Amino acid sequence: MANPDGPSGACFATAISEKIQLTISPEIMSEFTEVAARPAVRKKLSLSEEQVEAFSQKILAVSDFISVVPAVFHHPIDPKDSIYVDLAIEANATVITSRDLDLLRLMDTNDQVGRDFVQNYPAINILTPVQLLERIRTS
Repeated sequence: MANPDGPSGACFATAISEKIQLTISPEIMSEFTEVAARPAVRKKLSLSEEQVEAFSQKILAVSDFISVVPAVFHHPIDPKDSIYVDLAIEANATVITSRDLDLLRLMDTNDQVGRDFVQNYPAINILTPVQLLERIRTS
């Protein structure tokens, strides 16, 4: 939203072009709107309320919306990040894209948390926006 020319903006543009499928849930939309409403975030990114609302509407327009997502995963480091894995499981998604270090840590097989995640959810990859763009480019 703040930088359409950056990696995250490119990922969103790829979803708009339907080369990848974006899937969201009420919990994830709620977190997005809550974070985007923070005065410090708005100031840092120079965002207006109207820009956030317009972007929220774009997200809803291009996404598969899953309204009921069972809680099946518990993130041992940051439990509030569990909603992303739960959504991926419910949607049969193969990729979660994030810059969140606690989510990315789930892919670190040098760590017991990562080994457990990869063993239990081998079909789900957690990638940074740059990694996702590289995967799209090479596939």
